[in-house]
Amino acid sequence: MPALLRRGWPRLALLLGSLLGAGPLAAADSEGLPRAPELDPLRHFSGPELDRQRQAYRAALRSLYSNNLPRFERQQAALESYPLAPYLAYYRLLRYLSKASEADVLAFRSRYGDSRLGDRLMTHWLENLARRKQWALYARYYDPALAPGTTPACQGAWAQLQTASSEADRAQAVAAAAALWLAPRSQPKACDPLFEALIDGGHITPSLVWDRLMLALEARRPALARYLLRFLDPPRLALGEALLARGSWALRTQRIATLGGEATEARAEALTFALRQWARQDPAAAEAALVSWRDQLPSPSQASVRMALLDEQLEQDDMARLTRLPWPPQELAGESTADLVERFAEKALGDGAWEALLVWLERMPPWMQSRARWQYWRAHSELALGLGEVAVPLGAPPESVPSPAAPPLLSARSPSLPLPLTLAPGARLAALAKDRSYYGFLAADRLGLPYQLTAERPAYRFEIFERVAQDPAVLRAFELRALGERPEARLELLDAARRLSREETLHLAALADQAGWHRMAIAATIQGEHWDVLDLRFPLAFEAPLRARADATALPPSWLFAITRQESAFMSDARSRVGALGLMQLMPSTARLVAKDLGLNLDSRWAILEEETNLTLGSHYLKQLSDQFDGHRVLASAAYNAGPHRVSQWHQRFGGGTTAEWIERIPFDETRRYVQNVLAYAVIYGARLGEETPLFRPQERLVPAPP
Repeated sequence: MPALLRRGWPRLALLLGSLLGAGPLAAADSEGLPRAPELDPLRHFSGPELDRQRQAYRAALRSLYSNNLPRFERQQAALESYPLAPYLAYYRLLRYLSKASEADVLAFRSRYGDSRLGDRLMTHWLENLARRKQWALYARYYDPALAPGTTPACQGAWAQLQTASSEADRAQAVAAAAALWLAPRSQPKACDPLFEALIDGGHITPSLVWDRLMLALEARRPALARYLLRFLDPPRLALGEALLARGSWALRTQRIATLGGEATEARAEALTFALRQWARQDPAAAEAALVSWRDQLPSPSQASVRMALLDEQLEQDDMARLTRLPWPPQELAGESTADLVERFAEKALGDGAWEALLVWLERMPPWMQSRARWQYWRAHSELALGLGEVAVPLGAPPESVPSPAAPPLLSARSPSLPLPLTLAPGARLAALAKDRSYYGFLAADRLGLPYQLTAERPAYRFEIFERVAQDPAVLRAFELRALGERPEARLELLDAARRLSREETLHLAALADQAGWHRMAIAATIQGEHWDVLDLRFPLAFEAPLRARADATALPPSWLFAITRQESAFMSDARSRVGALGLMQLMPSTARLVAKDLGLNLDSRWAILEEETNLTLGSHYLKQLSDQFDGHRVLASAAYNAGPHRVSQWHQRFGGGTTAEWIERIPFDETRRYVQNVLAYAVIYGARLGEETPLFRPQERLVPAPP
């Protein structure tokens, strides 16, 4: 285990000192600073004066929302030096936005242009102008970057149409409106006046209507498609009625193929769509029809139908037959087939068809071959087919082996060229084993090599801490956090991280980590691409309660840390789009069931957000899943993400064999990546906690055959 990750290695955050300035901050400075409270950069975020200002800030907001403007303005004047003074001015304008003049809004934006509040106020002002039908002002200031979305765009086009002073301006507004009308689904009611003006002005042509009808059919919106029939000319109307008729796609396709008329382009589009639907019902018949009617279709349409046929054959045919197909098919010459080739490779991988997998890997573009996933499985396939052997000595991979093309764990860098195709499988695995990632750890296990976990120990500088800590956006972020305005605080800190230099983002991450703001410390390291600063990216947050839950459930602490890091990145108020809550992202229904088993009383769903409660419920739920799947962390982790019922189904469908292959068969990309991340994170957390944590424990290397 690398020395930097052994238990007892001091966390970088401790180098910053505690909130009281007692920590060894001097160790973080190259020149050596005395350990004194006045040198602790976190002092900028606490103290009696800030406590007084926070109370005054809350009092000022109470005055504002009780409509006592004279008192609010006196309180506001006394808080000019407070970091959240811009918020007082913002809330003042927002409270009486209908009375705010253009000059008021522009003055605020000019004064606070360095904050996110300037653009945010403009967004609200535009909404207010639209409600009051102030179209001249709306047209002057509408900007899709400030007011994204369909409703503001329709209002912007309507405002431009109402205030157009020339034919060119009017034509531009009509073009913008037509682009908004051309959507695969019904648009918001705010768009109705705009679209009515387009129809009344004769700007909705049959060609434009046909384009929207095809979009609606692609999006499976038949009701919208039927509504659009009324606007079509006779040739296109006949095609649209044929597409929407009852009966098999074979009959509909044949009907479309026999229709005459002048709309030859529309006929080709209708025939293409019908053939693609027919391919799902009867691939062989649809393929014969494609060959028969090829002359009636332009090349892009032929390619679209061939893609649909191959997609269906992927579900039905055996891999050996698919691999023998000439590649690329005639219709796909010159087309991008990368996504389809990857799906074929995934099918071959899922079937354990190693020879076929090598064929599809060869057909991948270089940028796709470079992915660590395919580098690993190329080596695995070659070894399985006896095309090479593992001949890499134990110990560190030889320096002569090139570094892997895959970026470090969680990196967003672009992939480089793949490793040479002529590289022997053992050397390819040795190259991958240099990478700190799931596939890097998998390759290291295959070769019996140690995991590459070397961490970076940055050289912190006190003057940079001071500069970052006094940045206005950083000050606002920490103040909002202190006041409990966590979503606003996170947005401010992200804005700051985007503006700061790479070196400054590292210091910002260290400040956030020391303040216990671990989610934002992780975000800052990602923004600054500090991939190797592992103690900030994988903090030992909530260490005492997580260790206590590990003891109570007999689960590995590294696994609990990994699940929590993956689920919320230690953000205790995290709420997902589907309603999962807290550090371990529990659905309220699941939390209630676990609480009932434990004899705990949840007063409300918000009680699930309480840190201790969430960790208790989450760890016991993970324990239940672990017991259900006989202690197999891979199956239990997949169940934590996708649900135990789905994982049981997957186990029945493709249980048995190696765990690495089982993971690749997981049909949900999100769940597959989730499991891989949890396993890799557990390795890293095991090192941080001083535990030996392999990617797979001996009993986890195989997935048992289904009963």
